[in-house]
Amino acid sequence: MGMFFRHVRMVLLLCATATVASTSTAQRAESFSVIEVRLSEVTNLHSGALHAHWNLGNGLELAFATPIPVGFLELGTAVHRYEPRVGRPGLTALWLYAGWGGRLRVADWFGVSVSARLGNYRMTFDDEEAEFRGVLTESELGRMFASSVDLQISGPLSIIASAGHIRVYTRQRLSLWFASAGLRYKLRTPEGLKTFLR
Repeated sequence: MGMFFRHVRMVLLLCATATVASTSTAQRAESFSVIEVRLSEVTNLHSGALHAHWNLGNGLELAFATPIPVGFLELGTAVHRYEPRVGRPGLTALWLYAGWGGRLRVADWFGVSVSARLGNYRMTFDDEEAEFRGVLTESELGRMFASSVDLQISGPLSIIASAGHIRVYTRQRLSLWFASAGLRYKLRTPEGLKTFLR
């Protein structure tokens, strides 16, 4: 199974390389011209070591992206809840990330994206009686590879669906697979902000 997932990540990397290579001069001129707002429901499909003690988590993701000369930049956060199995406290996980990716526009109404993200995976455990709250929070470096498809439904509004894999660098490495679906809305970047970013 691990070999399969490594091949999936390699395919994502190759897709990103091809997307960057196909970026046109016109696309490069559009740097920072648009801000995309994405809101999705997220489901943890496989949580590895976490699954032994917690049920798979569901939650929400909010992200922002903007085109740059090569690909796009993104910032986002996702929060999801893990309900406990017997004898364990529940936990809430917060994933904060920044990323870079590429998009391949297959048609005017359909596109495919891949991205690499780096961020912080913070787990806060439920235990109101703990004497020291610090022991209830674990905050670790994480990296993620994600891919998504988008289907335009009306003007700036699109439906998006994504899949991604996070590796969290806890003492015992966590390998988490997620799927999400939601909406993306495109906004024209205000001129002042666009000039600042450029």
